[in-house]
Amino acid sequence: MQIIWDEVGEDKFEREKVLLDLEQECLEVYRRKVDRANISRARLHQELAEAEAEFTHLLLSLGERSLPGRVLAPFNNLQLVVKQSQLIAMISK
Repeated sequence: MQIIWDEVGEDKFEREKVLLDLEQECLEVYRRKVDRANISRARLHQELAEAEAEFTHLLLSLGERSLPGRVLAPFNNLQLVVKQSQLIAMISK
């Protein structure tokens, strides 16, 4: 970049300003991606909680009397890992 700036004739102050602007833009993009990831994670947790509640309701409707503390614990862990992997893949594009 130094060679390009020398050819264009940018002074040191202008170079620093451009670099600062680029850094700020990168930080904003990163923050937006983190925010989207957090929102998606919260949405996934909500959907999992709703699915667990629905499954518990179905079991109770079928007359099941004894329910473990976390009905879908193994299912939640596996599905959460899969969803988080998909989310990471989507964000890193």
